Amino acid sequence: MSSDTTLVLERRPGGLRLYLGGDLQFDTDDEAIYHERLAHPALLAARARFEGPLNLLVLGGGDGLLVRELLRHEGVASVRVIDYNPEVLALAGTDLAPWNGSSLADNRVVVEVTDVRKALAKAGSFHAIFSDLTAPGTLVDCGLFTRDWFQALVAHLEPGGILALNGLSPDQTPAAYWCIYQTLRSAGLAALPGRSRVPSFAELGYGDWGFFLGSDRAITSVEVCSVPLPQGVRTLDGPGLVDCFEFPRQQADSRTTIRPASDAGRTLYEYLLDATAIEPGVAGETACFLWFDDPFPPPEPATATVLSPKLKGWLDRQPGTGIDDLLMCVPLSHRIVTRELVMEWAGHLIQVASTLDLRRLISALLRRAAALPGRLVAELKRFRAFLAQGEDPAANFTTWGWRFFSVLMLVLVLAQTAMPTAVYAKGFGHSHGHYVPPSYYGGSAYPMQQRGGYVSGGPGTVFSPYYYWYSDPFYHYYYCFYNGRYYYTRVPR
Repeated sequence: MSSDTTLVLERRPGGLRLYLGGDLQFDTDDEAIYHERLAHPALLAARARFEGPLNLLVLGGGDGLLVRELLRHEGVASVRVIDYNPEVLALAGTDLAPWNGSSLADNRVVVEVTDVRKALAKAGSFHAIFSDLTAPGTLVDCGLFTRDWFQALVAHLEPGGILALNGLSPDQTPAAYWCIYQTLRSAGLAALPGRSRVPSFAELGYGDWGFFLGSDRAITSVEVCSVPLPQGVRTLDGPGLVDCFEFPRQQADSRTTIRPASDAGRTLYEYLLDATAIEPGVAGETACFLWFDDPFPPPEPATATVLSPKLKGWLDRQPGTGIDDLLMCVPLSHRIVTRELVMEWAGHLIQVASTLDLRRLISALLRRAAALPGRLVAELKRFRAFLAQGEDPAANFTTWGWRFFSVLMLVLVLAQTAMPTAVYAKGFGHSHGHYVPPSYYGGSAYPMQQRGGYVSGGPGTVFSPYYYWYSDPFYHYYYCFYNGRYYYTRVPR
């Protein structure tokens, strides 16, 4: 589940892409790779364990593509779908129907539009649960990947039931990926990690896609492979059912030092912020998790009072005199937050700080001293004395000036990391730091368009200045809001 629900449906001849909060959810050219692997290994194991009709729960999945795969299996009696996004559900019955086979209209499917956290308590009991929620990107999102949440899901599984979970990339965010694995284990589940290459994800720099299965007892290769795959499966076969649970040995061994998340998602979020991608290496020894029970118990969960090593190291340093000290603790591994972008923001902050009348600001705050914490009042008084000497903290990075700048900078960067569009929508568009004159970009009219797509207001094209932009290794992305509609386009780099 993503905190940012801005929806973009990008059309092209014969296909489309769906984005939520700026992140690709699927491309119709290769979505089957994702949905077939999330659906079939888990449901094959469930069919091997249970005789008779199967009752299934899907969390998320409002596009109907995962449900399409589940309904291919014999014995599926009911599928309950809980999704919080009515826009996605509406598209499932219209634009996405050619790809999902109108699966949500099947008489075995019941759809509930609500937050999964509110609906789970009354959801009932199921033979398999499929969590197709958006990969976590904020601290709030990480709350749905904790030990408490997984234990809540287990409470709604029949004994021997299967949990299938959309995860993170094992090569782009390896520590966060294995954090989910260890969290499942700490919740009492026998966890089975999986991975696959989805070309559209790889194209945008997301790396390999990861997923997990879990149950109260180990899921075996016999259970996954004993029941034939149903008709209509396009990208998965018998050998593929085994291959997707195979990892390079070095990558698999890194799991043993990763702690589970039991602190409202804070541990997982820190692993995401401190992510270090794994460079592809020469093919070597591999480990297939389908063949063995993990002999290493999950480490003890981290406590919420322990700072991440990167942040603690920065806080313990003496104030510096350059931007590199600040860059030590900002999440530069986030695909949007680049060094160049932070440098640009730093320039904006210095520009804004230089326009403040700090003496009037401090005087106004001290007039309200009774309502402020004592330590803050003492700091404000010291700052007032500092200003009385004629110093300018924005221009001269003394100790206090560095703290002043650092706090502003960190608030901006962390706000961007938690909700990417929030900062850009309020900020500067072009790298020169100024609003672009109406209807022009780079000296010529520049169309902000949906490419025949859908952005919270319908299709269309508008000639308007962009409000904000960012880049990845493949595209420049431009956004604007015009006449009540939110427009988007991208241009290859």
